[in-house]
Amino acid sequence: MRFMLPSSVRANLLLVILAGILPMVVVILWTGDELRKKEQLEAEAGSQLICGSLASQQEAITLGVKQLLSTLAQLPEVQGLDVKKCSLLFENLLELNPHHGNIVLLNTNGDALASGRAFLKSNIMHLKHVADAKNRLEFSAGQYQVGSISKVPVFSFAFPVMDFSGRLVGILATSLKLDRYYAMFELTAMPPGTVFEVLDDTGVRMVRYPEGEKSRIGTPVSPNDWLQYFASVTPKGLKPYFEDHEGHSDHMDEDDARRHYISRQLRLNPGGPPYMIFTVGIPEAQIIAKADAVTIRYLIWLSVASLLSLATAYLIGKRGLVIPLKKMANTAKQLESGDLEARTGLEYLVLSALSQSHLTI
Repeated sequence: MRFMLPSSVRANLLLVILAGILPMVVVILWTGDELRKKEQLEAEAGSQLICGSLASQQEAITLGVKQLLSTLAQLPEVQGLDVKKCSLLFENLLELNPHHGNIVLLNTNGDALASGRAFLKSNIMHLKHVADAKNRLEFSAGQYQVGSISKVPVFSFAFPVMDFSGRLVGILATSLKLDRYYAMFELTAMPPGTVFEVLDDTGVRMVRYPEGEKSRIGTPVSPNDWLQYFASVTPKGLKPYFEDHEGHSDHMDEDDARRHYISRQLRLNPGGPPYMIFTVGIPEAQIIAKADAVTIRYLIWLSVASLLSLATAYLIGKRGLVIPLKKMANTAKQLESGDLEARTGLEYLVLSALSQSHLTI
């Protein structure tokens, strides 16, 4: 099928201009797509840096807690379960470490004996970190809980107290306040809508910034989100991340915003299950907004330039082609009717030569 061009000279001129503009539109759209990818990579790198930095700080804090509890476990008053001396010691340590909620000494049944803060004697063997410290005889991490005295979210650790014969005589436990992470994240320069969370090993939110109506502290993440933190989609299916420290996932959050998540898992022992997970989620709409703004700006500039080009082509085409050609057509009609004195009046450029040849014929 033969492609038919318009019969109008003016329309053909406009088609020539549009044909020149089309490749520029394609280049701008392609550049916009490349900018999107660049913004996504930069945002991902930024979230990896933030998530990794906060997780590294927590790893250092956890190591410090382990060193503190293991040192206390070697003291004679702790191994001897001296309630008065231990309570005074713990009270002094809490003054030096305000981020600790409390430090307590338990007997092997989980009964609280000594504490750095006023407390009601109770049994806390049901808590994960205490039970693990007794059963595994090693430094153990707990889960999200609200401090019985401080009434603020805390995360706890425990360490077995062994005598010189290697017999378990007690358990040391301490809790850490989680409010420090809010101040840390407020200092970061992340896109609007970015979400930061710290989860325990069951997926319960211990920290959420900003806190949402459907994602309050102490509530678990959705089963799908929890799965995504431990799996990456591969051609072979779902690959567990238990042996890795960092995970990537894209999913719809509970506030109906789709985000790209970077998650970092912390472990007490290599190859062991994570005891804490840090996540940073960046909304995809915010990631590409900057690139889209640049693309739209370029398209607007191109549209303005195109309109100017079309207007200029219209004026030049009208004066340089349409009007002269009409004059030549009118002159031809006059000559045909017998008026041999008729002339086009054209005296410039190529159309003048064309007109002279026309009259000669």
